[in-house]
Amino acid sequence: MTQFEGSGKYSESTRERILCASAELFARKGFTSTSIREITESASVNVAAVNYHFGGKENLYREVVRQRAQARRTLYSKIIDEATSGAIGPEEVLLRGVTALVNYNIHSIVDVRESETDLQLFYREISSPGLGFEIVLQELVIPTRKILANLIKAAYPRIGEEEAGFCVTTLFGQLTHYARARKLISMQYGREYDPEMIESICNHIVAFTMGGIKAIGAKANG
Repeated sequence: MTQFEGSGKYSESTRERILCASAELFARKGFTSTSIREITESASVNVAAVNYHFGGKENLYREVVRQRAQARRTLYSKIIDEATSGAIGPEEVLLRGVTALVNYNIHSIVDVRESETDLQLFYREISSPGLGFEIVLQELVIPTRKILANLIKAAYPRIGEEEAGFCVTTLFGQLTHYARARKLISMQYGREYDPEMIESICNHIVAFTMGGIKAIGAKANG
């Protein structure tokens, strides 16, 4: 069943239903393995609604990736801004920013359903570049890297742009691994991702990241 506005056009709620349904399907199955029929059945719309709002499957996929990347970038920026407000000195700003970002990402593995959808979508594009690769790069990766790299360089001015970028990439590499390898890690330690385990993971990533950045800063000063 498709909803219409008084003007005869498909309603905005129809568009959002399509985006929501297709995001979960694209994340779970990938672009190629997801059919328009699956999307329309999941969203309870017809093919005409998909064509009306997006002009086809490829454009729909790009819009899903763009919407999720922009939302994630905005969220990261807000998390860092709120965490660093009132911090004294650039090193404390960096510590608070890293801690807040790590805590959100690790806790959301089990608490936020959208995070799993985002992770699957972005990981597919990063590991096997497709229609959404450039969108993820421009809308999420580069802006987020810039925010964190600037915090690093403010705290340790002698760290160069490239090295600061490596630090950010390493941080997100840790976050991705602890999310994607959740079952493997749980089996290795004989523990599920319960609150205590999550807290230990967060503390470790923050300590490891800050220790590494500090060491690189000291080496640069030398």
